[in-house]
Amino acid sequence: MKKYKFGVLGAGNMGTAIAEGAVRAGRFAPEQVLMFNRSEEKRAAHAAKGYAVTGDYTEVYAESEIVLLAVKPQNFDEILPNLAKYEGEKPLVVSIAAGVTFAKLEGCARRGHRDDPRDAEHAAYARRGCNPAG
Repeated sequence: MKKYKFGVLGAGNMGTAIAEGAVRAGRFAPEQVLMFNRSEEKRAAHAAKGYAVTGDYTEVYAESEIVLLAVKPQNFDEILPNLAKYEGEKPLVVSIAAGVTFAKLEGCARRGHRDDPRDAEHAAYARRGCNPAG
């Protein structure tokens, strides 16, 4: 069992807006959300609102059930290889990074770490740009 329900890897404007929207909608309590930002000042601002914070993006990946990848696309080449090395149970990964292909994200996807036949189906939907839930 993971410590946090939702993790934001890149808690800038977009990542923060999505996390705060999920909290307002009642999906998560602030203390169930782990926010990563490199800026100590921004981490302090998130902590003041009740969110868990970290300066280590691998902690978000290791400790969250769902991870929102909201870092700038130019940072993916640094981050994805490190996430792919993680040996534990991998989270469900959602990306909002423009221009980052599904193929590039597959290295840190959860497929192969859970025996869930829906993973292959969801990957096929994602490749076609579809939403399997609707």
